[in-house]
Amino acid sequence: EAEVPYLYEFPVKLGRYTAYPDFMLLNKRTMEVYIWEHLGMMDNPEYVETCMRKIKDYATYGWVQGKNLLLTFEAARCPISTRLIKKIIEENLI
Repeated sequence: EAEVPYLYEFPVKLGRYTAYPDFMLLNKRTMEVYIWEHLGMMDNPEYVETCMRKIKDYATYGWVQGKNLLLTFEAARCPISTRLIKKIIEENLI
């Protein structure tokens, strides 16, 4: 809808490890590339631990939240809203 170019689960090398982030996106105005990870099972402790490691790995290799890494979260009782998703897109990708 916002016409943001993206790749789904595009491989990203993080040292010896390859991550497959949910989305790799391009801000056409600034030509900056972003990774967007949606962490959707935050009520699962093992999943949360895996996510924390992934966020740390991203930061180690230059993908930093607030700079070029977008993170969204939800749990079964706390779903993400489309309003929030649209706001994130407008503020970072358009």
